[in-house]
Amino acid sequence: MIENTFKRDMHLDVLRCVAAFSVVMVHALWPYREALGVVPDADWLAAVLFNSLNRWGVPIFIMITGALMLSDTRPFEPTVFFVKRAGKVLVPFVVWSLLYAIFSGVHADGVNVDVIREKLAASANTETYYHLGFFYYFLPLYFVIPFLRPLVQRSDTQSLLALNACWLLLCGLRINGFDLGILTDLIYYSGYLVLGYTLKRYAYGLPLWLLAGALSGLLTYYQVVTASLPEGSYQPGNWLSYQTLNTVLVSAAVFMSASKLVIDDKGRASHAIQVISRYSLGIYLVHPLFLSFFHQIDPTPPHAWLVIPILSLVAFGLSLGLTWLLAAKCRLNWLVP
Repeated sequence: MIENTFKRDMHLDVLRCVAAFSVVMVHALWPYREALGVVPDADWLAAVLFNSLNRWGVPIFIMITGALMLSDTRPFEPTVFFVKRAGKVLVPFVVWSLLYAIFSGVHADGVNVDVIREKLAASANTETYYHLGFFYYFLPLYFVIPFLRPLVQRSDTQSLLALNACWLLLCGLRINGFDLGILTDLIYYSGYLVLGYTLKRYAYGLPLWLLAGALSGLLTYYQVVTASLPEGSYQPGNWLSYQTLNTVLVSAAVFMSASKLVIDDKGRASHAIQVISRYSLGIYLVHPLFLSFFHQIDPTPPHAWLVIPILSLVAFGLSLGLTWLLAAKCRLNWLVP
């Protein structure tokens, strides 16, 4: 194995950028997924293809967290750690949950207070808007990190690979519905932390990761299409889960690919990457505002193979702009940490 270096974290910056765009695209195409038999088959197939190949956005964000936090060799200070996480993630999440609950109840014909009240009442267990579900399984990971960090740092290569192999086995079983009860989300998403740390620490077998990732993406597409077409409705099963082996392999391939990029630290492209990376969480938080507007105009325009990437780029750009504006205001910048 060869020691892997992420110079100035530029490669992680690239991953934040592409992961944010991947998430925007998955959310941009969602109306097509449920429209089998309503939209032309070519549009539905294009949307499912984009969806099957883009399930790695959320896992990449978690892997970046693992790559950074599990590699930290500074003495662990619980108060500093949790206060910082609360200010950077928890407080914005709570406020955005409130804002999106209100947004859900606002329509052209007025405000539905009952919808807002129902969203807020259920917010302890479920998200007030679809993209906020990420935080319900991401936030608990902060309580796992203090235990994982010394474990992985003290592990030799063989032990670390064995730990990843056991988790990959669980991910393979997950395709058929295997679960671990109330610990299911915690264990499966914690595995992404360890995988991110491992792939940051070692660069090994990139061609194999790429091959496995490509085959997994195509297999996912095949499984979803062949299950859905005979039923006449969207039937993804567990193939589009973040917890299954096919998604893990695609995510690992994308993560590893970034480590091989050659980036000029002083070029314009480098500056743009750092800016987008800085605002990637903000982009994640605000992009549904723009997608909701576009979907109200026409949720499934023809020529999905072209419309979905263009719509994703537009929503991504507008979200970046709004995040930049919020970050420039000292009283609002905490909303887009």
